Amino acid sequence: MMLSVLRQAVWQKLLVVFFFVLLLIELLFFVQLLPPLSLRLALAFLCLWLFQAAIVWILFLQLQTLNHRLETQVSEQAVANQLLEHHRAELAKALQDIQVVSEIGRKITASLSLDKALHTIAAYLDRRLPYDVLAIVQYDMFRASFDVGCHLLPGGASLPLSSWIIEDVCAYSLRYKRTVQTWDFQEEGGEYIESPVETPIRSLICVPLISASIKLGCLYVASCQKDAYTTEEVDFLESIGGYLAIAMENAQVYARVEKQSEQIKLKNKRITESINYASYIQQSILPKEQEIRAAFPESFVIYEPKDVVSGDFYWFQQIGSKQILAVGDCTGHGVPGAFMSLIGVNLLNEIVLGRGIVDPDSILAELHKGIQRLMKQNETKIQDGMDAGICTIDLRTKIMKFAGARMPLIYIQQGQMYEIKGGKKPIGGIWTVGEDPEAFHRRFVNLSIPTVFYLFSDGYPDQFGGPEGRKFMRKRLRRLLMDIHRLSMKQQKEILIDTLNNWRYGENYFHKQVDDILFMGVRLHLF
Repeated sequence: MMLSVLRQAVWQKLLVVFFFVLLLIELLFFVQLLPPLSLRLALAFLCLWLFQAAIVWILFLQLQTLNHRLETQVSEQAVANQLLEHHRAELAKALQDIQVVSEIGRKITASLSLDKALHTIAAYLDRRLPYDVLAIVQYDMFRASFDVGCHLLPGGASLPLSSWIIEDVCAYSLRYKRTVQTWDFQEEGGEYIESPVETPIRSLICVPLISASIKLGCLYVASCQKDAYTTEEVDFLESIGGYLAIAMENAQVYARVEKQSEQIKLKNKRITESINYASYIQQSILPKEQEIRAAFPESFVIYEPKDVVSGDFYWFQQIGSKQILAVGDCTGHGVPGAFMSLIGVNLLNEIVLGRGIVDPDSILAELHKGIQRLMKQNETKIQDGMDAGICTIDLRTKIMKFAGARMPLIYIQQGQMYEIKGGKKPIGGIWTVGEDPEAFHRRFVNLSIPTVFYLFSDGYPDQFGGPEGRKFMRKRLRRLLMDIHRLSMKQQKEILIDTLNNWRYGENYFHKQVDDILFMGVRLHLF
């Protein structure tokens, strides 16, 4: 609009100058022609000249008006420019404050220590506003108490304001959920504390820290100067308070998690120590490898619990000319399986040593009854039990009797492999031996010729491995045993262990052990 007025003023100036020059020319022309002109013609010419002069005067007045409007608009534009610059400065300052608050917020929310958060805030306040006390006051809503331990005093002096006064101010701020600000605490402090007190503090700001309606504490800033803080600085501290509330909540959660973590570590340590001790107990009830080798010079045992303790167990006793060897695979692994294995070993000792039962099928039948009795399975319907295989070797008759409960016996004679499958019923569970007399049917193996036999739990053939993550399977195991049975028992053990490890670990795959592993191999020469 100002440009339009300016153009109009320029044109009117040109018109005024044009008409003014024209009037002068006409006046000079009139003076020269005046003597020969008649009076009437002279008057007419004079009237025309005066009319033109009036037009020039009107244009001049309009030009004056336009000049005044132009000056007014120029003045208004200057004021508008000043306001615009002021707003720009305010926006730039606001943007800077936002960036500063955001940077402070990023740092303090990333910190899980209130002391670090306090020093982060102090580093920015040192450049922005004066303070003699800076504190993060924590509130314990369960005890309704405050903790002023996290504070800074730039001068290094003692706290210039008693902590109970800080607590009163913070209590007021949290109660009404609003920022407390005083320009002269000596005059205004009575509103926030119960009794007057002499203090060097004059100006203070106390920002409540609240997250999801949970009162966490306050951000407290105080100065010994009157009118030390502006409303903009109050807004600045309130913005920081929002981030600090998040940081305090994170710090509290982290502290709780750390405490729980320490408790869990302590419990885990105690549990691990207990399980390790249980492992020693379990190892002590299993036959020593020397005992097995004394009875079977050519033999091996692979015993690898999935956890510290195992649900697999092996057992051996010799009664006269009869050697009794048992392998058990209890329900589950770890601690539950280990408890079941202890029950199994104790029952075998009772059945064989206490009652003199040596036939494998009879031992399994009594073992089944013992598990049912001890576990009260007919009352509780608990199905826990075990798979088992028992071999009774008669050194006098050179006959081995075998009976299995869901556990096979593999033996090789004269290059020929044989497999005796165990019965389909497990040891334990809510069924009776009378329901299935053939459940633990005994089988006979003639040992008058060289024989190699193997008893094992399902941990070895059920192990996942290979690039496709499949089970090892009994078919692959039988093929492996056939390939290695002529080697020494020590070599066979090493090959079985290496084969399983190679099955589990490859260049591009790794498979965890899925179950307890127990594998026994014996070579007999009784002829």
